Amino acid sequence: MNDRVAIRVERLSKEFTFGGQRVQALREVSFSVETGTMVSVVGPSGSGKTTLVNVLGGLDSPTAGEVWVEGRPIHVLREADLTEFRRRRVGFVFQAYNLIPGFSALENVGLPLEFDGTPRRRREERARECLELVGLPPSRHRHTAARLSGGEQQRVAVARALANDPAFILADEPTGNLDSANSDIIVNLLASLAREQGKTVVMVTHDRSLAARAERVFEMVDGRIL
Repeated sequence: MNDRVAIRVERLSKEFTFGGQRVQALREVSFSVETGTMVSVVGPSGSGKTTLVNVLGGLDSPTAGEVWVEGRPIHVLREADLTEFRRRRVGFVFQAYNLIPGFSALENVGLPLEFDGTPRRRREERARECLELVGLPPSRHRHTAARLSGGEQQRVAVARALANDPAFILADEPTGNLDSANSDIIVNLLASLAREQGKTVVMVTHDRSLAARAERVFEMVDGRIL
């Protein structure tokens, strides 16, 4: 496998059963993404975008096909190994933020490090570094998530994704709840992480103008990449 290839997907398929009906979420999808590249995935609702991201991140298993990440066959890993892979190598950014409302910005960002056994002082130092990177003012670091604006919460969510210094950032509609100004900030940050830090970024979005800022754009329709 080419050392520059971070993600390689071969004939990937995923089926669900919903209401007694079989749903084909992914249909023999194949592609590769080079290290340090930002790609965007666009398409209508129900086209398979979120399912694709979940399978790439080891949150879901494919029905058929292969997913290779950094040369590792993610599709055959045991759950314990998938958990380790997600904790060490992947940062997730969700549209719904998934922050703990009563935790401060610092505490939310430091949570992945707490699970990893990082000492409290180092957790707070790293959380502060990540929050500064995403542009959240220090005066807001100790505010609880519930007291932050939508744009601020999304910045915290991105900072949390960076806490463990992952090689991969998987962002599912990271600007879906934001205005245009905050959307620009988030997408520019994701692009800079790929360009300047060599991270591999996969961003799902409905906004084609934002998607166009990626180096490559994958369009999904009915579970296929066109």
